Amino acid sequence: MAENQAWQTRLTQAVGRCFGRPHDPQAGPVWASAEHVYLFDVEGKRYLDFRCGYSAINFGHTPDRLIKAAERQMRCLSQLTQLPSTAMIEFAEELLAFLGWQAGLGKVLFNVSGARAVETALKIALRNQPGAIVCFEFGYHGRSLATQPFSDAATFSVDYPWPGIWNGPIYRFPYPSDAASVQETVAWHDVLQQIDDQLSRCDVPLSAVLVEPMLGARGYIAPPNVFFQELRALVHRFGGLIIADEIQVGLGRGGGRLMSHTQGWQPDLVVLGKSLGGGLVPISAVVGTAELIDSLPNGSESETFAAQPLACAIGSAALRWLTEIESALPSIGETLRAIFRDIQARWNLPVEIQGRGVVAVLDWRDGWPNSTEANGALSEVARTVSLLATECLKEGLLLHPSGPSGNRMVFLPPLTVTAEQLAEAGHKFEAALANLLRK
Repeated sequence: MAENQAWQTRLTQAVGRCFGRPHDPQAGPVWASAEHVYLFDVEGKRYLDFRCGYSAINFGHTPDRLIKAAERQMRCLSQLTQLPSTAMIEFAEELLAFLGWQAGLGKVLFNVSGARAVETALKIALRNQPGAIVCFEFGYHGRSLATQPFSDAATFSVDYPWPGIWNGPIYRFPYPSDAASVQETVAWHDVLQQIDDQLSRCDVPLSAVLVEPMLGARGYIAPPNVFFQELRALVHRFGGLIIADEIQVGLGRGGGRLMSHTQGWQPDLVVLGKSLGGGLVPISAVVGTAELIDSLPNGSESETFAAQPLACAIGSAALRWLTEIESALPSIGETLRAIFRDIQARWNLPVEIQGRGVVAVLDWRDGWPNSTEANGALSEVARTVSLLATECLKEGLLLHPSGPSGNRMVFLPPLTVTAEQLAEAGHKFEAALANLLRK
């Protein structure tokens, strides 16, 4: 790892320390190139990428089909600022149709990053009804100055309390995450009751509830479907909007084109990003009724690179590709989880295999391999996840150590992954288990 270390030294000398993930047990390599599901570090070692840029790389690295779409658009028209292009208009129409909107009933606002799109959605909600914003523990909606109050980012909200910009109150409610309560509807009904009680006492109206249909950055945990259905009814009773942040879990990752739709509820506003740009360009979107989207006055949204023709052309190609492969996604997800269920049984691992869509989650309940000594101690569980993630890195397997307590291992392959590559991930994981067992 000498060459990686040399590049890391150059990194610390040239780039601000807040960049990156030094806490991550899989930090260390410096990446030089990639091809589909594989990343290569500066020393030439190959890694199977099951982090997938937190779903930004849903079509794999260097996707030839999207690169060709980008090349065609770059030779035609690549950049405009706040001016209409055929690529942007066509992409807006295609996205609305893809999400099931009839012509003229829905509209879209494009932006560059997920955080900026969340800000746009909140602008619309505050325009609709100024007042309180409701969010949830362990939710993640960005680290911009505007979005960090709604995200589970203790470094920003506790250690460094940046000046707030919201005049109205922000209410944060529990998000049941332990194994005993995630799928227990009684726990989620208690959350709904807490929200109802708080809003009934609040002396300002409800503006919006901001929620992920399934936690992304914090461990891919999904409540029972009925929670969102009842939450939507509660929000509308108080006159607010419900905003679905599907930046990580939408567009095939969590199941279906929108995960909210697979759960049986219709958000007032949907926020999309990450894989919308095919892993090549940043682009995000807010989608809702024409009335809501047009409630923002002229000039209230402006970004130099928002809806640039290049990004829109790539986005259109990404939607067409997703349309072609979406019927195969459920079987990919089931195959992925089945591989880890078999591993769990062979090794008698103290884990529960979870996940929806093309996601597999190992929810560790105890330390391993000395589970009797750990006796369920949370620190030992998190330590196991960290040590095993490090061993996976050595074997050339990238995954996402996560969870509210560092107790979950998340596997996010590209939506275009092959059966052979899924099997390869299982083999590498078992090799990492064997390495850890020998220590």
